[in-house]
Amino acid sequence: MEIIRNPSLCYGCRTYQIACSFHHTGIGLIEAVLMCSKTRKEEEMMDHYALLGRNLEKAFNALHTDLSREDDLPPKRFREEEVKSGPFKGFKADEDKYNEMLDELYGLWGWDRKTGMQSRSGLERLGLKEIADKLAR
Repeated sequence: MEIIRNPSLCYGCRTYQIACSFHHTGIGLIEAVLMCSKTRKEEEMMDHYALLGRNLEKAFNALHTDLSREDDLPPKRFREEEVKSGPFKGFKADEDKYNEMLDELYGLWGWDRKTGMQSRSGLERLGLKEIADKLAR
């Protein structure tokens, strides 16, 4: 397979538009579409495991540390001091913009926007009821 960045060349794959380019080997269009479908399913499975992993990591931190939404922001220095040299001279992270992005991220992950912690319903939707029970204590 080769990576194709043109979505019109692919029949269903999404990230990086992975296109099954087997035309050089004589495999037909139907077989190529089936291969792309298999790739898409594998990709969805990997996305699901990444989602589970991130939620387990967040739950571990909630149970064993005092991390909060503040810890999801860039370091204070990056928000207060401008870059002194180089191509990004004068740049500093916009805290308001970063907080907007965190709100959007938390919404996508099903986490509480105010605290950055997971919601019971979000964890249960992922099959992590036991984790939700531990966090509720």
